[in-house]
Amino acid sequence: MNDNGVSIELLKEWLKVLEDAVYKMRVDQHVFRSVFDIIEKSDELQKRPSHFYAWMYDNYVERMAMGIRRLRDTRPKTISITTFLRRIKGDPTVISRKYYFTHFPPDFLRVSMLPKEQNDLLRTRTINREYDRLVGGEGLAQPTAELLDSEIAWLDMFGEPVVTYATKVIAHHDEKPPQAFPTLDDVDTFIDYAEELVKKYIVLVNGVSQEFGVHFQYDWLAPLRVTWLPQAEWFRLLKERQDAVDSAGTAVASDS
Repeated sequence: MNDNGVSIELLKEWLKVLEDAVYKMRVDQHVFRSVFDIIEKSDELQKRPSHFYAWMYDNYVERMAMGIRRLRDTRPKTISITTFLRRIKGDPTVISRKYYFTHFPPDFLRVSMLPKEQNDLLRTRTINREYDRLVGGEGLAQPTAELLDSEIAWLDMFGEPVVTYATKVIAHHDEKPPQAFPTLDDVDTFIDYAEELVKKYIVLVNGVSQEFGVHFQYDWLAPLRVTWLPQAEWFRLLKERQDAVDSAGTAVASDS
């Protein structure tokens, strides 16, 4: 590790944490959107207002808001996308063009019918072109401070309404809460950008691409098809609750 406190090993460790955090948010987003889509498209459910829907919505928004707050945390001793980018800014040579080339073996993109010189040229041009795209500039030896500052600024802007809500409403009962609350679009916009950044730096640091698509390998919607509370059971429980209320009322009346 160099004097700026950053190394490839550290970046790899942090990326595992950030990748896991973003993926979990994608899973939450997928589950929430899927369930609410079912509710909105069901004529029968639309006739039955329920506090359950508000409970689901509030829990989703609060969970995502705190997740976004963690990913945008600026404190030096935390693992967040912001601190990750600041670490790289301290010494961007750690993910230099020279380092990026080490991800690719000498025979990368080798075409058997071409001579070695042309194969080497093809390999070099292809890797250089991809690095240029990732760092936003042709021929740059490493990411620029301006690029990293820009990414941090976009992260701040996209996350600001959600983080303000998370800090002043969820984490603390602020005496002056925000007048405007974050929307689901605010949450989605931040997640999209966070995923874009994490995917980009996984390529720069690890030399591989990573997708964040949510694909369950089991029937995760089973709880929405299997009846938890048959009607007869519901009436039985309702009667038990009413009997308990009546008994409590009788006891109070006799005591008085």
